[in-house]
Amino acid sequence: MDKRLVAAAFLAVTAAPVMVSPVMAMQAGNAGFEEVKGGKFPAPFIGKWATERAACLDQKGNAALLWDIHAKGVRQADGAGTLVSLARSSANDREYQVVMRYEGGGGASEARQLWRLSINEQQILIANASGASGGNRSLYRCR
Repeated sequence: MDKRLVAAAFLAVTAAPVMVSPVMAMQAGNAGFEEVKGGKFPAPFIGKWATERAACLDQKGNAALLWDIHAKGVRQADGAGTLVSLARSSANDREYQVVMRYEGGGGASEARQLWRLSINEQQILIANASGASGGNRSLYRCR
């Protein structure tokens, strides 16, 4: 049976959608997510981030680990990502379904991801649902 149909059916009949993996919900479509008008990252996401905390301290030596998130995408040392669409979770106002178009290193790809901002706004967890390689990752806010 198609996993997307199972996840959609579960979301439709349960009173506790938090039991469904956010990535499963994304794969089922936009169930539980509402499109953000204007398609811009919210202010708490914007700024300098790194894939390793230590990279924030030595930004020149660790440029490949740095992400500069702006309202319409991200910039990295070896490429950039453009925000294609953004939808906010109805269950968690710090969780977004993001579709990004990444370009760099001689190639391009589109990825459907779940971005979750921590309560203290110091970490972003990114889960890939489709398209991008590299699996899940964490970003840490640089001061």
